[in-house]
Amino acid sequence: MDGKQLSPERVAEDRAFQPSTASQPDTVDGFSYDGRAESEAASALSEGTRGEKYFVFSLAETRYAIPFGNLVAVERPPHVTPLPGVPKWLAGVANHGGEIISIVDCRAIFRVDTPPRPDQQCLCIVATGDKEITTGLLVDRMEGLSGLPADQPGSQAGPGGHQVSPYVRGVYEDQGHSLRILNVEKLLRSLDVGR
Repeated sequence: MDGKQLSPERVAEDRAFQPSTASQPDTVDGFSYDGRAESEAASALSEGTRGEKYFVFSLAETRYAIPFGNLVAVERPPHVTPLPGVPKWLAGVANHGGEIISIVDCRAIFRVDTPPRPDQQCLCIVATGDKEITTGLLVDRMEGLSGLPADQPGSQAGPGGHQVSPYVRGVYEDQGHSLRILNVEKLLRSLDVGR
């Protein structure tokens, strides 16, 4: 991938992506994430963290996380070609590294009604563990990296005990905020994208 690589050390320290002095068009706020840097980013998270590592993003004011094992790249939203006669959640298709991938609008999947801020949106390219399905998830804003202790209890329910979504495998507490961990495998396979 062209563009400046994400600095995992800075992200782990600041817990947010900071703009660079020379923002490039194929990066988000001057940074890009390429799955090849995954092991560096994972090791840059705090020493006391044991368990799985996550990329955190927001939809409106709700925080979600994608396991590093499913994350391929994070980029600015590309030009999306809409398709006729598809569900509302399928924004269309786009070119990613010479491959045509489906672009899923997460706001439609999770029924977010507030208008997005296009200047903050990013595209998370995700894949199933077997790499059979790769697609782009259009999200509102990237928040940074996180690691959850393996022994931290999570719940399947949100505030008031309501089921959050069939695509969320648990809700955890992360630095005083709820963090919904996406089940990327279930999401991609149930939406039947990228086949």
